[in-house]
Amino acid sequence: MGTTDASVTEVDIKRLPPTINLELYAGDGTAMKFTLKDPDGNPWPIDGVITSQIKAKRTDEAALASWLVDESQQSDGVILLSLTGEQTAALIPSGKTRFVGVWDLQYVASGSEPQTLLQGKVTCDADVTR
Repeated sequence: MGTTDASVTEVDIKRLPPTINLELYAGDGTAMKFTLKDPDGNPWPIDGVITSQIKAKRTDEAALASWLVDESQQSDGVILLSLTGEQTAALIPSGKTRFVGVWDLQYVASGSEPQTLLQGKVTCDADVTR
């Protein structure tokens, strides 16, 4: 009886969003701008809902902070996110000097499934001057 050698090629398919880790300073407002582009480099118009949250753990139900989303440039593929100084200060647990958590940015196109565009870790250091 003969044996047959079968050649198997292993392929990994990754559908994880890119990682961007954020370092924040409590009490300071912050803003970020992202531009979405199609494979040809053209702006990707956003015709749905953008949501972005910060949580202590991925499994937490409630967000500790939700980014304000400026929708004024979404037709040009531009996402503007911001947090107030009050929101960053509220991330610091009582009696602690640092917050460590996670965040992500999710897009739901009209009539489509959610798509997470970015994700990562968040650190926030307590401020000195209040």
